[in-house]
Amino acid sequence: MSGIYCHCQGRLCRDPELKTYPSKKDPDKPLYVVRFTLAVRHPFRRSDDDYHTDFLSVEIWNKKQAEYVAKHAAKGKMWWIRGLMTSDKDYNKWYCQADYAGPSSPSERKDYVSTPAEETPSDEPAEKTGEDRKRPF
Repeated sequence: MSGIYCHCQGRLCRDPELKTYPSKKDPDKPLYVVRFTLAVRHPFRRSDDDYHTDFLSVEIWNKKQAEYVAKHAAKGKMWWIRGLMTSDKDYNKWYCQADYAGPSSPSERKDYVSTPAEETPSDEPAEKTGEDRKRPF
């Protein structure tokens, strides 16, 4: 899949929908996905003195992120996303498969989950030794 890796901020156009699907690899662990639409306003005005807005269809497939977004996000709230953005061949509809999503307001980031889809955190904290602290330059 080709696309643009981007960071976007905008308002949610509808409440997020959390769904689960059965996994083919491990039937005991379902796949979690949350879907929502984000309205992203361009930072510049067009010739008719109005701002242009893109509506991104966003999907998050990480379980922790999906549950967090479904619990805390709501229609009209300002949120940011980071992920791979693609469009249809005519550039009319934009899609984003996000790695991260979070509220834009610092007061709403109390229990924010920042685990990316590729990583699985361990319960034990990593110990740093003197070798780990050395810089290669």
